[in-house]
Amino acid sequence: MAQCWVEVDLEKVRANFRALQVLVGSQTSLIAVVKANAYGLGAPEVGRVLAGEGARYLAVTRVEEGLQLREAAIQAPILLMSPAPTEDLEAAIAHDLTLCLSTPEEVQLSADEARRQGRKARCGLKINTGMNRFGVRPEQSVERAQQIVAQPELSLETCWTHFADAGEARPFLTQVQFGRFNALIGPLQRATQLEARDFHCANSSALLRFASMRLSCVRTGTLLFGQFPNGAATEEGRRQGLQLADPFAVRARVLSLQRVEKDESVGYGGEWKAPVESVLATLGIGFADGLSLSPEARDEGSFALARKNSARAARDVMLGLKGLAGAANVPAGRRAWWSDAQGREHQAPIVGRIAMQCCHVDVTHLPDVRVGDALRLFQRRTSTGSHMERRYLNR
Repeated sequence: MAQCWVEVDLEKVRANFRALQVLVGSQTSLIAVVKANAYGLGAPEVGRVLAGEGARYLAVTRVEEGLQLREAAIQAPILLMSPAPTEDLEAAIAHDLTLCLSTPEEVQLSADEARRQGRKARCGLKINTGMNRFGVRPEQSVERAQQIVAQPELSLETCWTHFADAGEARPFLTQVQFGRFNALIGPLQRATQLEARDFHCANSSALLRFASMRLSCVRTGTLLFGQFPNGAATEEGRRQGLQLADPFAVRARVLSLQRVEKDESVGYGGEWKAPVESVLATLGIGFADGLSLSPEARDEGSFALARKNSARAARDVMLGLKGLAGAANVPAGRRAWWSDAQGREHQAPIVGRIAMQCCHVDVTHLPDVRVGDALRLFQRRTSTGSHMERRYLNR
């Protein structure tokens, strides 16, 4: 019996996809970003669901992520959002991944490998409008597109850019990037066989905040999995009536119940002391499984969050509550939820240091908790250990 695991409700993933499709309209397609193991939910299962819902592409960052989807018998188009290393080109082309191209060298190497395999490789052109990570510069974009279409072994099927700060309060850079990209759509269409539907730039933040940037195709990842990427997107999404379902739940079993006296310390370092006689549940989950600081979606900008969290507040997060009196102020990442026989959830604070594979929860106020019960916890999805079993509901 597992001590900790992840439950993923696939019907909630479907519901989020459908809600986003309604939001952007039937004339705009969705690219489902399933990088990083579908943000921790499990790329093969989630990718299969999203392909079934009609995602234009499943988008990943690494070739091995695309191969994992192919090994799961997923036949939907798979878009690589970063360049494939030379040593991975053979596998990427053989498994029909859509390559991310931007340099003359990438174009030539891809054409050579496709020719060697006797295949036609699918390609996308990545344009660097200001992120300065990958991509061809705008002034070279048409020339690069022409180089791709001149290669009979390559098929150019999409073109995109990526916004650097679409979630920030000031949209200036995003507007500049969009202006650069939008100005290229016409020239690129004339230089290639691309259609308007083949261009995309809006990520999760931009598709909520800037409707004009949706074009005919948008890319979204975190929204599909029930989280808004930042505070600005949260506000705009709610204003538009977007309701997201959370499909992700981490659960861990109670391994033991310990009664401690007032002022007795708990865990490594003895940094948390019981304010009163207390009952602590030891759960079989720890930092090796991904349980650490608050995993909540970034409802505030990073600088605002840093200003808000004083050194004292950060210490409280690390060490846990000094008793139940402050329970309402505990971040979600420092709480666990126990369900009673009627299915009602009750909160309990995580106290003391989180150890490698266990942690302590103060259940003094929950006398019916028993060894073997499963409590629900919040933790950052992409940090949740891949070794933890994913249990899928509503396949």
